Amino acid sequence: MSEAKQVPGQALLELFDNAAKAYAHIVSLASLTPTWDGQRTLEELALAVLKAGEDVGGVLSDVRDIIRFYMTSSTVAGKDYDARKVRLLLRTANGLVRLAERIRVSVPRTRNGYELTKEQIAKEFAKGLAGSGSPTGFYKSAHGLFRRLLERSREMLREGSDNLALIGILPRRRILEEFEEGLESFTDEGQLPEPIDNDKAREGDNGI
Repeated sequence: MSEAKQVPGQALLELFDNAAKAYAHIVSLASLTPTWDGQRTLEELALAVLKAGEDVGGVLSDVRDIIRFYMTSSTVAGKDYDARKVRLLLRTANGLVRLAERIRVSVPRTRNGYELTKEQIAKEFAKGLAGSGSPTGFYKSAHGLFRRLLERSREMLREGSDNLALIGILPRRRILEEFEEGLESFTDEGQLPEPIDNDKAREGDNGI
């Protein structure tokens, strides 16, 4: 790498590192959503949604880091970034934020004068859904949002990584082997259900 490329190259590596960490956080939240096995799973899923919807440390912060890396790497590589992909990823993250807010408003914020923790809110929410006998809608919505968030952020991160390889910032071998090996350790297909039917998803959440 020439001296002229060292400084921008270092900045791109920092963006890549931040984006990779953001994606790892998204994967960790998605891994909390195993296949349906009763109330405990529902409680864990609700907790994952609450964590995803946090103002600080939530998925909106994650996707912004991924988008920043994707757009910057595309520009440096002389490519036009896909604005539609950016909008879809942001829309999916915002969908989780809105779902988290729905959970919060459905459960009293305090008990005996003390504010409930996220864990307590998730537990109360799961009990309420199980008691009403209609948890399936929430379960499918949350799983669909997490799956789309995972797929869309992964695609954007991989395209940004390809851009780094194209301009010689990182060896292609390192990206394709080390990065993909890291993904495999998290993305066990058995942990998430099959994607919701695309037509039904568009009807239910406007394609979030």
